[in-house]
Amino acid sequence: MVHDRLPRAIPPMLAVSAEPFDADDHLFELKWDGIRCLAFIDGMTRLQSRNLKPLDDLYPALANLHEAVRHAPCVLDGEIVALRDGRPSFLNLQKRHQARRPEAIARLGRAIPVVYVVFDLLYYEGRPVMREPLRRRREMLTETLTDHHGALVAAEAVPGRGKDYFAAATGLGLEGVVGKQIESPYLPGRRSRYWVKFKKVKTASFVICGYTVNPTTRGEISALVLGAYTEGRLRNYGMVGTGFTRAELRLLGRELAKLQTEKCPFTGTSSPRKDLIWTEPRLVCDVQYLELTERGTLRHPLYKGLRGDLAPEECRFPPDEAGRG
Repeated sequence: MVHDRLPRAIPPMLAVSAEPFDADDHLFELKWDGIRCLAFIDGMTRLQSRNLKPLDDLYPALANLHEAVRHAPCVLDGEIVALRDGRPSFLNLQKRHQARRPEAIARLGRAIPVVYVVFDLLYYEGRPVMREPLRRRREMLTETLTDHHGALVAAEAVPGRGKDYFAAATGLGLEGVVGKQIESPYLPGRRSRYWVKFKKVKTASFVICGYTVNPTTRGEISALVLGAYTEGRLRNYGMVGTGFTRAELRLLGRELAKLQTEKCPFTGTSSPRKDLIWTEPRLVCDVQYLELTERGTLRHPLYKGLRGDLAPEECRFPPDEAGRG
């Protein structure tokens, strides 16, 4: 039974984005490309997602984390991480989250094992320690964890050298780094500059091949359909729906209205949704993204603006084939 001294749920603290920096009053950790998870420990293990949903059924291999933890009741903060070729793989985690039936969960659990990477401690021996500075919480976390569970891993931290650590992490193909002020409290549910994230992102140029309209506005664009030339053919790379200013939305609306067409620009593709409007592939824009999903679309795309200096034929993917690093 879960101890009465532990709350039923705690919204996790969140980080803000920043450019890499050095600071003697910060610790820098790897940004694990996983699923945020709080573990409530008291004679049993209960797993909670970032949006306060239970994760226990999806990750049965983490059901006995309490066997490797001292000073319970306690609450740990960390990420569930799946590895591929020794590196965190968010795509592998997505496969696990697609499973619903117990037999599928068990099969994927064997095929895609996970680890729980712990980086903070919120409750210690039944009392909240979120007002303690980070340096003290990390000391207590070290006292709390044992070496008796192969799926439980303590995150390491590097003091001061955020720029070098970010360069080393991204050089290995990892997502980025999180910097944390060593005297900072834990602020549940808040996005604070006490925690900053440096993320490796990519930018490429894409042809705008269509758009969708926000039904709650008077025809305002809600997302753009993106294409690029791969092996000589215009291919669909998904949609981008964030990063626009109001002025850009008005400009895009005027320009794309002139380019509307009934014909899909992609070979053998039909409109997958009723609100999608195809356009002639003439306008080019830059889009920032993390990586490609297994479906071949952009993960976490962000619109960065039109490129009047590029012809549609210059938008080739992968982007380094077109001289884009």
